[in-house]
Amino acid sequence: MQSLQSNHAKELKMRESLEASCITLRRENENMAKRYMESLNNLDDQALFSFSQALLSTQCRFKNLTKQEGSSQMLNLLLPPNFLEIRTKLQTWLIKLLCQSFQGI
Repeated sequence: MQSLQSNHAKELKMRESLEASCITLRRENENMAKRYMESLNNLDDQALFSFSQALLSTQCRFKNLTKQEGSSQMLNLLLPPNFLEIRTKLQTWLIKLLCQSFQGI
């Protein structure tokens, strides 16, 4: 009987210890989740700030240009770097295709 009471007391202490550990782990998990969200929000804010700065800088540069120069440079910013190469290849391909179709007539 005394052995059972001793085992019961040990089990209760272990259970209390596990519950305390569980509570501590939950708090740590909540703190880590909070820090993670704060980091993501900071990263998001930094990206938004960088984008706004780049946009503002671009707007300032284009304000100083004439309308024609501005639209031309804006188009260059929007087009991929190899646009002219792609356009030339497409034109060549279309000319070959048209020549082949006319040869068949």
